[in-house]
Amino acid sequence: MRVELKLPQVVDDVLEPATVCNILHGAGEPVREGEPVIELINRDGMFDVPAPVTGLIVELYVRPGQMVFPGMRLLAMESAGPGPQRL
Repeated sequence: MRVELKLPQVVDDVLEPATVCNILHGAGEPVREGEPVIELINRDGMFDVPAPVTGLIVELYVRPGQMVFPGMRLLAMESAGPGPQRL
C-alpha cells in the first residue's frame, strides 16, 4: 500500500515553515516505522521526521535546502503491511 508522509503541524494553529536539512534515506531504501527519514530545522531547532510505516521509500518530493510547510508531501513509501494511506 502506498503511504505519503506529510510534514506535521508541530504547534497547534501555527503553520510554521521548516527547511529540509538532510534526507537520511533515499528512494529505493527500506526503513522501519519510527526511523528518522528526514531532518528539518525551524526557528525552534532541528527535528527528525520519522517513517510512518515499515517499508520502502519509492519517491522523494523534497530536497535539502527546500522550505516546506505543514501538510506538504515529503516522500512516498510502499508499506510492508496494512496501514494508513496518508499521514
